[in-house]
Amino acid sequence: DIAAQRPFCDYAGPTKDSDHGKLYFIQKFKDCLIDDDFNDSFIHVTCATDTNNMEFVLDSTRTIIMTDNLKRSGFLGAD
Repeated sequence: DIAAQRPFCDYAGPTKDSDHGKLYFIQKFKDCLIDDDFNDSFIHVTCATDTNNMEFVLDSTRTIIMTDNLKRSGFLGAD
């Protein structure tokens, strides 16, 4: 039960409903994205044992880091 955990006591969705739980945590992460420099963030729900999903997550992370580094170095134009 997510709401039973002190840091997540604001969860108002139904218990034992993974879809509502996922949406809750996605919103929690989005609420943390207050810096416009990170507006290209990807939020992806995955199971750590699913290699296809983990590959997607790692590829997305690599893309974000490489793009940011290329912009900062001047090799890639700003938006």
